[in-house]
Amino acid sequence: MANQYREIDEKTWPRSTHCAVFRNCVEPAFCVTFEQVEAELKKIFDKATAEGKTEITLVSKYFFDQMEVKPEYRDCIPMCCKIMKDNFRAETDEVLYHTKSWQSHTLKIKYKLPR
Repeated sequence: MANQYREIDEKTWPRSTHCAVFRNCVEPAFCVTFEQVEAELKKIFDKATAEGKTEITLVSKYFFDQMEVKPEYRDCIPMCCKIMKDNFRAETDEVLYHTKSWQSHTLKIKYKLPR
C-alpha cells in the first residue's frame, strides 16, 4: 500500500477547530461533536426565550451541567467554551469573565435573547 500522507491546510480543513481545541491535550479523547454542543446551546437559548427571558447568563461549567449528552467533563469544557465564544455577539452580548485561554469552566457570558 502506498503512503497516503499529505499535508493539510488547517485554514481550510473542516476539522481545524477540533484540532485547535485538542492540539495540546496529553490524552485527547473523542466525545460529542461541536454540532451536538451547538444544538445543546440552542436548546438553552430557545427554552429561555420561550420562558419570556430577554437575556441569559451562562457559565461554561453550568452549560455543561445542563447538557443532555454528557461525555467526560475534562474533554467537553473546551468545546463548550468554544461554542459559547463562537455564539458571542459583540454588539449585544457581554463577556463577564474569561481566562486567557478562553477554555475554563468559569467562562461567563451574558447573551441577549431571542437569538
